[in-house]
Amino acid sequence: MYTVPYSGSNSYTTCSGILYDHGGTGYYSNSANGYTTLYPVNPGDKIEVSGTISGESCCDYLNIYDGVGISGTRLWRGVTSTGTVPLVRSTSGPLTIQFTSDYSVTGQGFALNISCCDACSCGDGPTNLRTVAQGSNFVEIAWDYNPDVPQYIIEYGLSGFPRGTGTQIVTTETSYTITGLTEGVAYDIYVYYDCNQDGSITGEIYRQIAACAQDLIYCINYTNLYGTGVTCTYGTYYSPFSYTSVNSYRHVVMSPSNGNDPYSNGLMPCVSPCESNSVRLGRDSYENEGESITYSYTVDTTQSDYLILKYAVVLYHMSGYASTSQPKFAFTILDNNGVELNPTCNSLVYIAGYNTTGWNYYNYNSNVLWKNWSTHSVDLTPYHGQTIKIRLITQHGSSSSYFAYAYFTLGCGHKYELNNKSCGNVAQLEFSAPMGFSYRWYLGSNPSQTISTNQTVSVTPSASDSIYCVVSSLSNPTCTFTLSNSISPRYPLANFSYAQIGCEFKYQLTNLSTISSDGTTPNGSDEPCETYYWDFGNGQTSTEENPLVTYDSAGVYTIQLVAGIMNDECQDTITQILNVAEFEPEIVGDTLSCSGQNHTLVVTDGNYFSWSTGDSTATIVVNPATTTQYVVTATNAGGCSKTLQHTLTILPSYNNTINLSLCIGDSYTENGFNLQNLNQVGNFSYTLPLTTIDGCDSIIQLNLIVNPLPQLDLGDDFSICFEKMGSFYLDAGGEYDDYLWSTGERTRYIQPRDTGLFSLTVTLDGCETTDYIFISDNCPLHFYLPNSISPYYPDGINDYFMLSNTAGIRSLEINIFDRWGKLVFESKDINFKWDGKVNGKIHPNQIFAYRLYVMGMDTKRYVFKGTITVL
Repeated sequence: MYTVPYSGSNSYTTCSGILYDHGGTGYYSNSANGYTTLYPVNPGDKIEVSGTISGESCCDYLNIYDGVGISGTRLWRGVTSTGTVPLVRSTSGPLTIQFTSDYSVTGQGFALNISCCDACSCGDGPTNLRTVAQGSNFVEIAWDYNPDVPQYIIEYGLSGFPRGTGTQIVTTETSYTITGLTEGVAYDIYVYYDCNQDGSITGEIYRQIAACAQDLIYCINYTNLYGTGVTCTYGTYYSPFSYTSVNSYRHVVMSPSNGNDPYSNGLMPCVSPCESNSVRLGRDSYENEGESITYSYTVDTTQSDYLILKYAVVLYHMSGYASTSQPKFAFTILDNNGVELNPTCNSLVYIAGYNTTGWNYYNYNSNVLWKNWSTHSVDLTPYHGQTIKIRLITQHGSSSSYFAYAYFTLGCGHKYELNNKSCGNVAQLEFSAPMGFSYRWYLGSNPSQTISTNQTVSVTPSASDSIYCVVSSLSNPTCTFTLSNSISPRYPLANFSYAQIGCEFKYQLTNLSTISSDGTTPNGSDEPCETYYWDFGNGQTSTEENPLVTYDSAGVYTIQLVAGIMNDECQDTITQILNVAEFEPEIVGDTLSCSGQNHTLVVTDGNYFSWSTGDSTATIVVNPATTTQYVVTATNAGGCSKTLQHTLTILPSYNNTINLSLCIGDSYTENGFNLQNLNQVGNFSYTLPLTTIDGCDSIIQLNLIVNPLPQLDLGDDFSICFEKMGSFYLDAGGEYDDYLWSTGERTRYIQPRDTGLFSLTVTLDGCETTDYIFISDNCPLHFYLPNSISPYYPDGINDYFMLSNTAGIRSLEINIFDRWGKLVFESKDINFKWDGKVNGKIHPNQIFAYRLYVMGMDTKRYVFKGTITVL
């Protein structure tokens, strides 16, 4: 047992039990002021309390606050005499309960049942529950996604069915198509949060909507009386178009909350079953009024073939009056200029007492006639692309004591067709025709026999026969068109395709499921199946028609699709293997090439290609002359693009021409040639085919000029006496490109200054020739040798025995002997010097003998003898 303290505060963490005031199961005391904070067991859950309370009729209060403490938002406050505490729920977790009493009367107090709920079970049921599509035998519903709800339960049945007795479906999706419904019948649909994931609706939160299966398009916004293309008028019986505006009493939008019409004995609703609203034109005013509503509509038979008017009418018959004065209701179709279109087939006019036979009447006045909700359809196919006017008029009667009004809705039917509502190997096939017409059904094998005049018919299947329905206007049976269909069995045939979207592992699955007559091949009608159950092979499922699935990783997945019709009475299953892989195209081809060779480059994957060469195929052939980088953008069917690069490097090859000048007698052994000792003068061409180390063909063309050697002759050697001759010149003897003398001079002429061997190298056209000439001196020898020296007293004068002049001497040898004939000095140096020393010492006043051998420039030999005194 949990209690709120008499004063102060306490707290509990619980999701069950009963919370009492401080008196527990007994009476509480006066002057109490305490509070308790309740925490849920699981963080994130919410606390709920509800129960009973009794006590003083004033002044003793129970306060319930959101959150911790009594400073938060007060969610409920009640005096102790209230009796019942409604369900109060925290918004984020804890809940605080405060009890105060004054100093007078006391009582039993309160007992609150404690419970917890999570984000799912505390919800208010699926939000924005709505109908998103409907057809002749199905309704598609949808609601908003709630991340805290693991799955949902859908329950449906005929309007008013007890919850828990309807058909139930469990789904994790936020939309569902309910099939196998009867057209024009109202259904209640409940969608529950299945928080416990047990498939049971017990204790679950829900939302409800009402819906109908009907093949209807809301092509006209008929309840928007102020909308574009809507014109409301009112006036008198004979002039209902006098004023153009909405009259809030005579142009009224009705809802189901308006209940039933007061003159229908409680039997005719103001809004047609399966509709959310209607428009009432006119009123039960005893005035001679008239009013109209006109809608402009552009016909598009690619979407809708016929207009559907649902209407209910109340007319107060004027006894004894002509039809031109009676209350009436009229429906007409006009062109854009106001001219009525095909009134025989399109128009609908009811005049009280004249064509109202069989109508119901008001119990308290049999002159008040009412026609329950009926349907009138108009063939729009003749008016495709035209803007038509849809006009409804009510006129109350020429006398002010009568009235007329009508309820109506407007919509459009889909394409004209006979719907086969059966499937599988059944004994009878059920067909339905477009609503709002009269019908005559017959078989192609017996056209004269009418088998039904209802909107629906059942026939025995036949692979060789067909069923026909003559569809007629309700107002004029001569306005007809005929529809047909085969009466072959109907089987669902599951099929789908897939395509990758972008570069991620995301795939769009396209549902190709259709109807088959044999369960094997499509029957050619392109009629889709009604329900779809996908298993993507990765733990994910879906009931969408064309789902989008994303895989976490590459791999091989088995996708299964179960397609069904007729509330899944018939199903078909197909599986396909999906290889989820990275889009990794490559360029395959050579990377090395000789110039000008053809090479094939291939992209290994992709559907679309854009090359830098301008090509758009997976394979291209290239023959670059230089190293080239090729770029391609490869794109797969899902739109994933990768840009690739491939470089084709051109290996070196030689197709060169060498222009060269050589001299006769030269050799050329470069660049693969081997030309030895060229011995002919002239112009020559040589071609050398080669293959490089990389296998590339090469050609070297050698254009060779062989030049002669220049002719050079310096003449014969000669002798000359420079002392007598004076200056003279040596002449190269001709004009050349270059000169190089052994003296270093580079002119044609040089002036020798001495005897010797002279050389000249001349160059002409790159060729060189060298010649030599020797010039000798033929002047007679004459030189001076001293007969004494004085080295003992060195003063720089006569210190050495030497030649003072060596002109004309080519070579010499001198020998000096002492008096005993011993050799004391010898030299072959033309510039010899003897300082008079013998064994390093000077011996003054000694006489020495010498012998001098000389070769002159003319190669003549001379011998000189004499003595020398060392002083």
